[in-house]
Amino acid sequence: MKRHSSLIPLSHDHHDGLVLAQQLIRGYDIDSRASQSITGTQVVSVVVHFFENQWWPHCDLEEVEVFPWVLAQINETEHLIQNLIREHREMAEKIRDLEDNPTTRLSERLSVLGQLMRSHIRTEERVLFQWMQEKIPVVKLDALGSQLSQHAKSSRVSGCRVSLS
Repeated sequence: MKRHSSLIPLSHDHHDGLVLAQQLIRGYDIDSRASQSITGTQVVSVVVHFFENQWWPHCDLEEVEVFPWVLAQINETEHLIQNLIREHREMAEKIRDLEDNPTTRLSERLSVLGQLMRSHIRTEERVLFQWMQEKIPVVKLDALGSQLSQHAKSSRVSGCRVSLS
């Protein structure tokens, strides 16, 4: 199904998140294309920068604007949205843990974070967005798009592309 225009900016953020998630799952130290080695501390720095400058603003937008709006439109999304918010908190805990300890079992911890991100994003794209497009009239989705655009103009940090290689 083609994505409604109001959801495209969120999907773009999701794409960037999936790129990072895949790099974390694959492992930063096995990329033979990398021109130089990257240390664990450098990886953690890149990941934290991505979360602070792109992912947390994205999550805030979802929690402040999108999720409450969807709940008002589709009652049966309550459990799904509660799980998505819980996953935001879980990601935040993992980032704090990486900041506190950027060395111990780093590859394993980064992979777990990547898997959580990938699962979370796929659920939003394949379940939440699908429900939204199936159950919410286009005119209301258009209104959401306008609301998100206004929010983005007033509060978002510009995108932060990320690469560990």
